[in-house]
Amino acid sequence: MSPAPGAPTRPARNNLGLRARSAVAFALLGLTLSLVLSAVTYQRARTYLLDQRESFAITQASGNARIVANLLRSNTTDPLSVVANDPNTQPVLRRNGRWFVRAANISSDDLPAPLRASVAAGIPTRQRFAIAGKPYIAVAIPLTNARPNPTVYVEVSALAELDRTLATLGAALVAGSVIATALGAILGLYASRRVLRPLGTIAMTSERIAEGELTARLADTSDRDLTRLVGSFNRMAASLEQRIQREHRFTSHVSHELRSPLTSLRAAVDLVTNRPEDLPERARLGIGLIETQVKRFERMVLDLLEVAKIEAGVASTDLVPLQVEPLLRTTLARLHADTPRDLSLASARAVVLVDARRFEHVMLNLIENANAHGQGATTVRAELCGGKVAIHVDDAGPGVPVSEREHIFEPFIRGPSGRHLPGAGLGLALVTEHMRLMSGSITVGDSPDGGARFTLELPEQES
Repeated sequence: MSPAPGAPTRPARNNLGLRARSAVAFALLGLTLSLVLSAVTYQRARTYLLDQRESFAITQASGNARIVANLLRSNTTDPLSVVANDPNTQPVLRRNGRWFVRAANISSDDLPAPLRASVAAGIPTRQRFAIAGKPYIAVAIPLTNARPNPTVYVEVSALAELDRTLATLGAALVAGSVIATALGAILGLYASRRVLRPLGTIAMTSERIAEGELTARLADTSDRDLTRLVGSFNRMAASLEQRIQREHRFTSHVSHELRSPLTSLRAAVDLVTNRPEDLPERARLGIGLIETQVKRFERMVLDLLEVAKIEAGVASTDLVPLQVEPLLRTTLARLHADTPRDLSLASARAVVLVDARRFEHVMLNLIENANAHGQGATTVRAELCGGKVAIHVDDAGPGVPVSEREHIFEPFIRGPSGRHLPGAGLGLALVTEHMRLMSGSITVGDSPDGGARFTLELPEQES
């Protein structure tokens, strides 16, 4: 099925990393070049060696043919006896329509039919052929032109040694191709490592910036090919730092500026609400609504100030090691939370490093969210999970849709069920920042009993 028009396309996944692809590319290049060079080398060497062997066989056969011709004129009974007794050379003579062979391992019937026909016709020729799978070359030289039965000297030379030489050469070239492929892969890994080293530095610097170290920069380089990249990256990082600092200052200044009129407004509301009997019924309703909105506004301003401090990196954190179970009991008692709880731990003495004030703020937000969106918190459970202490807060609500589970921790993001409820959508964003300052994290999932489960994770400390 083709994607709908305008739909974003997902890049194809590649299971091989850039280094692996570079190594494979270099290896394939080395293999291709070595195979081409090996094939050319083998073909040229084979042609050259065969030509040399044929030339030697023709020269040797011509010399032996002259000797045999002289002996035939002197009526020698065995003219082939003068040919050197070489196991790689077999002389054959056709005279008066008959074949004379000195060696017992070769007969005239072993010669190919085209060669026998050329010899019978008195035509000088040379031909390569095989006997019992072994290569030979035969050189036929006419000694007389008498018809219909000319005298022809044939010298059959074995090419087994040449065949072994070519086999050795082929094996050496194959080994060279394997070595070239391996060297190509090694060269690819080395080259890709050298090429990707600046990218690794850029990635590490980007991670430092993403973790909040806005002053991280790439070091200057003398490589003119990388100078532009380093300069562009550092300018981008500096621009990003300035923009974030400007936003932090704006948030901080706005929050501070709002505190004074907010304090005056809160004092005026408190003054009016202290004497409700002096107000008519309709005025009391209006003042009650104003008081509710002032409290909401005050909470939002305080949250904005806290967010500004955390993002500016000036938030103070007082981390102390505390046992989880007493910490939870004390915190929930201070929050006056009356929901059912299960505080059983795999280890009752589990210790975490926390800021008690921030932890109380985290639990307050989770309990308030459960009351506002999840029909109240049902269970608070703590357990050990692989060196971490997980604290689960379950509620009885409809749960959080999977599509919204990542976004609800962003500032000013509120789910569909909370759009008509009080609050500015900063609570879970603050919880995320508080947990980060305590080296912890928060996630949301489904409760085993239905509803949502918010899970706080803190590293366990050695007691």
